[in-house]
Amino acid sequence: MELGSAEAMGRLARLYFYGSGVKKDYHRARQLYERAASLNSCNCDVYYGLGAIHAGGLGVEADEGRGGYWNAVALSVSQGYPVKPYRLRLFQRD
Repeated sequence: MELGSAEAMGRLARLYFYGSGVKKDYHRARQLYERAASLNSCNCDVYYGLGAIHAGGLGVEADEGRGGYWNAVALSVSQGYPVKPYRLRLFQRD
């Protein structure tokens, strides 16, 4: 696994999300999930993680619309459809 790869970032985000071996930190998990998503991760867990964070208001203001969007992306990825990079940019913050 390459340093800076979407897979590595997704795995690290999951550790922060669950507090597994590190202090639970939803803000850091969201940052890592978003970086993995910006690299068009093919791991649906990245998108489900973003969906849970946004829909549940975990470290961010709750936004069911944004959470639903990420869950839809996760479903799409899990069924083998590619992620459209232009759609991911809609939710990235500078």
